[in-house]
Amino acid sequence: MRARLLPFALKAIAFFLAGYLVWHFIGPWYDRWLVWVIDGLSPSEVTLDGNHIMLGHHGGQPLGIWSEGFHYGIILVIALVAATPGMSLWRRFKSVVIAVTLLFAVHVVTLLALAGRDFTADPFLVALLLPVGFNLFPIVIYGALTWRYWRPEAKR
Repeated sequence: MRARLLPFALKAIAFFLAGYLVWHFIGPWYDRWLVWVIDGLSPSEVTLDGNHIMLGHHGGQPLGIWSEGFHYGIILVIALVAATPGMSLWRRFKSVVIAVTLLFAVHVVTLLALAGRDFTADPFLVALLLPVGFNLFPIVIYGALTWRYWRPEAKR
């Protein structure tokens, strides 16, 4: 397993950098689609202001969330899946589709939970949901999709 880690890490870094360059063009579309879905489900106004998703709430300033923070998790999980040894191309494609779909759902649920809240009264919610929802879930999703490819008996 140790012999597979260095090539995996180098491939993952290369895929992440390439994915970041490509996502620079895809990201604004993702943001618009995310805001469109959330705005239709949220009781408060949700808008896109440049690269910030503005979550309105009753009785105060809206919360601006830097939308590129969402992108890093998506790019990371795509890069990790692409670099995983022993996966067929079809399995990688299915895993990426599942991962991006799940991350989109995590983004929607997290932003809906934040929309319409008074953040001055509950700053813990923001401090908990954003780091956990956007940084931990890509790794959990990757692990759930690829754990068997890291087992010693996995075929290459």
